[in-house]
Amino acid sequence: MPRGSIAAVKRGPARTLSDAAPPDRVRAAYDAAQVSEETSEHWSLTDSLSAVASLPPQIRARIRNRARYEASNNGFARGAINTLANYVIGTGPRLQLSLGNPELESYLENEFHLCAKRVRLAQKLRLCIKSMAVDGESFTQLVNNPGLNHTVKLDLRQIDCDRVTDPVMAVPTGHADGLVFDDFGNVIAYRVSRAHPGGNYGIASEFDTIRADSMRHLFIADRPEQERGVSRLTPSLNLFGQLRRYRLSVLAASETAADLAGIIKTQQSPE
Repeated sequence: MPRGSIAAVKRGPARTLSDAAPPDRVRAAYDAAQVSEETSEHWSLTDSLSAVASLPPQIRARIRNRARYEASNNGFARGAINTLANYVIGTGPRLQLSLGNPELESYLENEFHLCAKRVRLAQKLRLCIKSMAVDGESFTQLVNNPGLNHTVKLDLRQIDCDRVTDPVMAVPTGHADGLVFDDFGNVIAYRVSRAHPGGNYGIASEFDTIRADSMRHLFIADRPEQERGVSRLTPSLNLFGQLRRYRLSVLAASETAADLAGIIKTQQSPE
């Protein structure tokens, strides 16, 4: 073809959308979304509750009490909890400074070690980890303790999570009990009962409001907008109970088999 010339290109008839080959229809399915007699029974307890509505005070207390019972009576559960606390906290935090002044660094590091020893910092931090594992959350208040034998009077006051709740006649706010929120969803205070709900003395009717900047609330959230914690042993509580039952049943079967053992003698012939 000469350079610069224009050649006509032979084209076929225009194709319409209807002439095109129909695309393959996408057929997608999820086994977990199928409805049958078997799946309906298995998923009968599912719900669409929010993170706050799914963990009301009664449910948290029931799980918490069962987790405490299991942790007190199951060596496997107690061992896992102690291992977690010892691994995370160990002997406690240490201060290491690099200020260019060895004498000042040594003085401050020794004072921090002495202050941590006075307030039993490592022991309280390990208890925080244990509370998070068993109770689901831990509350620690920063207080001024004049009785400390140290220049620094800052101390940690650990509060049982049972005490952080609303009064019985409190107006529902749509948030978790015991927490006070501002208009932007920030926790600004905590309601703490002066008497433990399960104590032998006092009635949980008098409450103190503690500012959020003086309280340390530790828990692991599993869902967005979750405001209170639940025991980390929750998925295994039934399994821990079955494990204890299995060990006891194996021991009982062994004792029964040993009790039935015996020797029979006879004077008659083998025939």
